[in-house]
Amino acid sequence: MALTMVGAALSPVTGQAAQPAATERSPQVLGRLLAAAEAGDRVAMGQVGEYHQFGWGGLAADEAAGLIWYRRAAEAGDGRGALRLGLYYGNGLGGLTRNRAEARRWFVKGAEAGEPWAMHQLATYYAQGWGGLSQDWSQSQVWRRRAAELGVGEAMRLLGQAYETGEGGLSVDLSLALDWYRRAQRAGDGRAGAEAARLERRARAPELACLAHINDALGDLKAQREVLDVLPGLPRYSGADLQARLAVVGAQIEAEMRVLATARGAYAHLEPITDLDRYHIKLSPAETDEALRGRCLT
Repeated sequence: MALTMVGAALSPVTGQAAQPAATERSPQVLGRLLAAAEAGDRVAMGQVGEYHQFGWGGLAADEAAGLIWYRRAAEAGDGRGALRLGLYYGNGLGGLTRNRAEARRWFVKGAEAGEPWAMHQLATYYAQGWGGLSQDWSQSQVWRRRAAELGVGEAMRLLGQAYETGEGGLSVDLSLALDWYRRAQRAGDGRAGAEAARLERRARAPELACLAHINDALGDLKAQREVLDVLPGLPRYSGADLQARLAVVGAQIEAEMRVLATARGAYAHLEPITDLDRYHIKLSPAETDEALRGRCLT
């Protein structure tokens, strides 16, 4: 799991990359924020830091100036300011030397102040054992879940991944995994949609295995039927007894093909099988042809 990098503003609600409208980052708005920050408004302090970091309101982008305001906001108890300061330390921004122990300290403060993205970062630090922490999957999942429940799409996706793989001691539950992937997709996480689609195909692997088995069996029977169609015309098969035996075998093949064609109708919604499907089929428990036939043709 990669550490979230600062490259754009974080939405006050989700922490995801976002920028305010041009009318909201004007010099006039900056002036009002600056006055509030100077009067002790800790939220405004953090917002002034964003104006400096990203060069809004007529300012030149200046990470170092942003750092000054983020530190003031964080030290005043602003959770988002603490998140920003933690990201600065974690990524070595604004002239700081990268210091994960200090980053972790500010993520803790941000998380305790209720900032969802600080919770998400703290979960990553526990998972990786960064910043002086012992690797602790249990604590990681506690903070990841809190972040997810507060709307952090990336946390939702990673929680879905944990339910899919059993990461962090969670019981594998593909239904819950799919639910979190879908929630992450609705929250705007860019990777969640693909994860949900992949998991939906994985969950259908037993059905896909049936379809693959039926298609392969039909292909084999079709090849046998084509050979059988040629044999009666060969001199060595011209005898009445052999002709009768070939007719019996042909009828058996036709009957088997009808059975398989009927069975395939139950899996028609899965066609065509893709390369990704075949990958998931391989991940399914190996079954003999007899076992597959018994399961798939009922």
